[in-house]
Amino acid sequence: MSNLNLPATIGNKSLSDLINQPGTKATFETKDNKQTVTVKRKESNFSFQAKIDLYPDGTKKESITTSPNVPAKAKKQTMKAMKSEGKTQQQIADATGTSQATVSRTLNG
Repeated sequence: MSNLNLPATIGNKSLSDLINQPGTKATFETKDNKQTVTVKRKESNFSFQAKIDLYPDGTKKESITTSPNVPAKAKKQTMKAMKSEGKTQQQIADATGTSQATVSRTLNG
């Protein structure tokens, strides 16, 4: 995974280093023969998520998301703008470091 555009507190750490840090949540899931590892960490001024999907044929998809910790009103404006751009709730969730359920509640509540 590339360290491009990662905050300094994250960018110089390996995935293993991140998983072993207090306050980091790591999940491992297998569904339809696809293996997924997700690592999430919340710092004082940003949230970080790294996700790796490994498919049965060896294809690997990696994504890194960092998002600033901003007030709910600002995050709602960002979500609305992304929705108007045609993004799905899951794409918005991935980009903003929240869950799809949170995006749904924010946009529809």
